[in-house]
Amino acid sequence: MKKYLIGFSVATLIVLSGCSSKEVSTTSTASNSNKTVTGDNVTSLKHKDILTESSIHDAVRINDMKLVDFFINEKIDLNEKDKFGYTPLHLASRFNHFDIAEKLIKNGATVNSVDKYGDTPLIDSTRNGYTKMSKLLICNGAKRDVLDKYEMSPLHYASKTNDVLIAKLLRTENVESECKEPEKVAAPAEQFYNLITMDDYEIINDNTPKICGDVLDADVKQVQLSFDGGETITEGVINKDRWCAQVEKKMENGDYTAMAMAINSANQRGKAQDDLTIHVLNDLYNALKAEFEPDFEQWNAEIDEDTLTFRFKNPALMFTRGSSKISTNYKEILNSFFPRYVNILKDYSNEITSVHVEGHTSSRYRTAKTAEEKFEKNRILSQKRADKVLEYITGNSDNAVVENKGFIEKAFVADGKSSSQSVLNEDGTENYVLSRRVEFRIETDPNK
Repeated sequence: MKKYLIGFSVATLIVLSGCSSKEVSTTSTASNSNKTVTGDNVTSLKHKDILTESSIHDAVRINDMKLVDFFINEKIDLNEKDKFGYTPLHLASRFNHFDIAEKLIKNGATVNSVDKYGDTPLIDSTRNGYTKMSKLLICNGAKRDVLDKYEMSPLHYASKTNDVLIAKLLRTENVESECKEPEKVAAPAEQFYNLITMDDYEIINDNTPKICGDVLDADVKQVQLSFDGGETITEGVINKDRWCAQVEKKMENGDYTAMAMAINSANQRGKAQDDLTIHVLNDLYNALKAEFEPDFEQWNAEIDEDTLTFRFKNPALMFTRGSSKISTNYKEILNSFFPRYVNILKDYSNEITSVHVEGHTSSRYRTAKTAEEKFEKNRILSQKRADKVLEYITGNSDNAVVENKGFIEKAFVADGKSSSQSVLNEDGTENYVLSRRVEFRIETDPNK
């Protein structure tokens, strides 16, 4: 019995000792695997991993140009080899990372470095059939007569991969001429004729602008306008020696180049363009609409969202026919309208360059005989009406008007437009009733 007890004790001791020894061994291994390297060497550009690759080897492998640029700027050794003798250029050639290879060569990487297998970067690229990479290496001095450990040359590999261009380049006696980039032949300049002009626009306060210009050739048969290089075309209307194109699709605020193309009966083309800015204060429109929308029907008025123009459309209510005398009813409307209008505009005074009080007429004038006489008489009448309206509203004693006298005197001007901006019906004929109107038109400047 004692014998068995002794045996059991010894066995137990052995087992326990074995476990203890294993734990020690495991702890030791874990301790080694978690070992940290301290000091400058871990962040040094010369630090290498277990394959003796430096940081730029890793960057080239994953084709990360930003990292490659970083390490080049940090002056890392571009010809450093790993345990297989691979330089960064070897890896770029092997993985066909052309842009990185080009960057490495430009910054001093050796094109004829040989790895432990006897391969140069050119051997690697021709073996894989990378035509562009092989040409880059040859044109930067790669030796064409090298052999790998199988005594295969770049020409052998070019033949195996059916790379005729590289085979010719490897055989040519004048590498420099073959590598020289052909000079780009400039395409002949497209000829444009002096057919049209475009009016000078700087800032347009209209999200659906109307662009016009002069017609210099009587044979011009078509004018087209675009703001986006021709993707969207607006057909222009030619009227004697003028053309105009009305944009229908609303445009965002911003800077544009307006381009007009013309063609005449001889198929000659003309071009005119102008750089301009479209700027409409959309917040101002919302404020004006919120304030005056309840009055629109009673006043027969409206606000044009695209131009911020406040329009009174009933001249019979405003003036006696052929007269500039303001009616009593219109005075009451102006008394209500103008103080509220100024009270809103003052908050945008930094961007408002002017507010035009405009008188508009139709093309009719009973006592005038010619079109020129009608236009001139209507111009005089429309100017008088605009002057009278401006004189009346600026004399308003409301606090909003008095307190903003400086802004009003600086910004508000009276313009008589005659029939120059007649309102047209859908069929293109003049709407004589709607053409007679008074408008308050705001001009803004985003750079003011």
